[in-house]
Amino acid sequence: MTGGELGGRDMSWWQIAGPILGLTGPATLSRAGLLAMTFLDTAMVGRVGIEQLAYLAIAAQPHQSLSAMGQGLAAGLPALVATAHVRGEVREARCWLSGSLAVAALLGIALGLVMALGEVLLTAARQPADIASAGEPVLRMFAWSMPAVLMFWSACLYLESFGRPKLPLAIIIAALGVKIVLNLILIQGVTDLIAPLGALGAAISTSIVRWLMLVAILAAAASQELGWIPLGRAEIRRRVLTLMQVGAPVACAIVFEVGGFLTLASFAGMLGAEALAGYQIARNLYQMPFIPSIALGLAVSIFVAGTVGRREIDAVRRVVRVGIDLNAIVSIGVGGAVALFPMAVGGLFTDDRAFLETLRIALLLTALLIVFDGFQGFFNSALRGVSDGLVPSVIVLAAFWAVAVPMAYVLAFERGWGLQGVLTGLTSGLGIAGLLLGIRLFTHPKFRSTAPTAIGGN
Repeated sequence: MTGGELGGRDMSWWQIAGPILGLTGPATLSRAGLLAMTFLDTAMVGRVGIEQLAYLAIAAQPHQSLSAMGQGLAAGLPALVATAHVRGEVREARCWLSGSLAVAALLGIALGLVMALGEVLLTAARQPADIASAGEPVLRMFAWSMPAVLMFWSACLYLESFGRPKLPLAIIIAALGVKIVLNLILIQGVTDLIAPLGALGAAISTSIVRWLMLVAILAAAASQELGWIPLGRAEIRRRVLTLMQVGAPVACAIVFEVGGFLTLASFAGMLGAEALAGYQIARNLYQMPFIPSIALGLAVSIFVAGTVGRREIDAVRRVVRVGIDLNAIVSIGVGGAVALFPMAVGGLFTDDRAFLETLRIALLLTALLIVFDGFQGFFNSALRGVSDGLVPSVIVLAAFWAVAVPMAYVLAFERGWGLQGVLTGLTSGLGIAGLLLGIRLFTHPKFRSTAPTAIGGN
C-alpha cells in the first residue's frame, strides 16, 4: 500500500494502523534488540554491585553518545538504496553499501581513538577522579568495537531499505543469545576459572558480539548477492562525499542532543556513584520505549511523504492521528507501568533494596520522562515526512540547552535535589520539546486542511 492509498475516507482506524505497524514491526524489533544488549549489561552488572554499575555508566555515556552521532552519518543511505532498489539497480545499491561501510570504518576508527583517551576524556567531563579511573578500561574496551558497530548499522539500514529487514533481525536475536552467555561468564565469573570482571566484562562481551554481528551480516548480504563490491578510490571518494553531505546535518543535530545528554550524565557523575548508577537505570528505562516511538514516526513519515506529494491533506491528517494513537499506547503504557510498579521495575537492575528506596522518586520521574520522550521523538520523525528538519532541530536544541541543562544544574546543585533535579530538568526539557514539535506538526502548512475529517469518518 502506498502513501497515497493510506488514509482514505472509507478506511477505519485499524485499516490505517495495519500498514503503519507492518513497517514499524521489524525495525522496532531490531533496534530493541540492540538496545536490549545495553539493558542486559546494566541489569547483570547491577547484580555485581553499585560501584561496578557506576563504572559501566561513566563509560557508557560517551560510548553510546558517540555511537549515536556516528550512526547519524548513515542517515542518507536508506533513501539512496531504496531509490536504486525501486529502479532495479542492484549494483548501484551495492556500491552505496560499499561507500557507507567506508564511512563507518573510518569514523569508527576515529571515534575509537577518542574513546581511547579514557580517563582524560572522562575527567574532562568533570567526573569524579576515582570513578573516571575505574571506568577507563571499560571505555577503552568499548572503543575496540566502534568500527564494528557503525559498519553493522550501515549494513542493517542497507538490508532494511532493500526490503530484507528479517536478516538483520535474525542476526541480532542470535547475538543476544551469545551476549547472555558471555555476560554470565565475564561479568559474574565462573567459579575459580574466571574471576568476575563486572563492568569490564560487559564491555569485553559487547566488543566480541559486535564483531561477530558484523561478520554475520556481511556474510548474509553476500549470500543474497547483495554484498559490498570493491570500488576504485575515485568512486569511493564520490560516494563517501555524497553520504557525508546527506548525513552530516543529521549528525550535527545529534551532536547537540548528545551533548545535552552527556552534560546531564556528567551532573549525575558529579553527585557520586549512587546517583550515576541511578541515572544509568533511568536511561535504560526511557530508551527502550523510545525505539518504537521513533520507528512509528519513521513509518508515518513514509506514508506522509506520499500523501503530501498528492495533496491528500485529509489523508495525511488521518495517518498522523493514527500514528499518534499508536505512539500513545506505547509511551503511556510503558510509562504507566513504571509509575505503578517502580520498585519492581528498579529490581530488574539491582537487588539492593536500600538503594532502590532512594530511587523511588527518580523512577516516578522516569515514568513521566518516558511519555514526553516518546512523543517528542515521534513528532520529530513524522516532521521529516514533510522535509521539515531545521525548525525541529532548533526546537530540540533549545529544549536541551535553554531548559533541560540549566534547570537540571540549578535543581541538582543549587536546590540540592540531586539525581531528582537532573531528571526533573531532563523531563521538563523533553516535555517542552514534545509540545512545541506537536504544535509545529499540526500548524505546518502541508498539514493544513479547511475540512478536517475524523478517522474512518463517513
